Amino acid sequence: MDDRDTARMLAWARIGIGSVLFLMPNRAARMWTGRGQADFPTNMMMRGLGARDVIIGAGLATALESGRSASSWLQASAAADAADALGTLSSVGELGKLRALGLFALEAGAAVLGLSLAESLDD
Repeated sequence: MDDRDTARMLAWARIGIGSVLFLMPNRAARMWTGRGQADFPTNMMMRGLGARDVIIGAGLATALESGRSASSWLQASAAADAADALGTLSSVGELGKLRALGLFALEAGAAVLGLSLAESLDD
């Protein structure tokens, strides 16, 4: 598997996760935070994050399939993941240490992967 294949998997993972966030916001919130909150602000927030991820994933997939540069989409993906990681760090008390550690590792790891792929595919 080369870097383009990895970027393609990242794009489709982002589309899949974003779709779940958008279509099942209460379930997604419960999986993310450990609490179900079937209220308007939570659903609105989860759908917004889901749409963000679907758009970034679709843009990345389209760039990869068309042979255009995917670096900007990978950088946007990394920035979104880094922002999520910062949000997690600021919410350790509410999330609990174990959940926050797992989320932070996933989010920070995805940000590093996105930046690494942007650099390698830009060559």
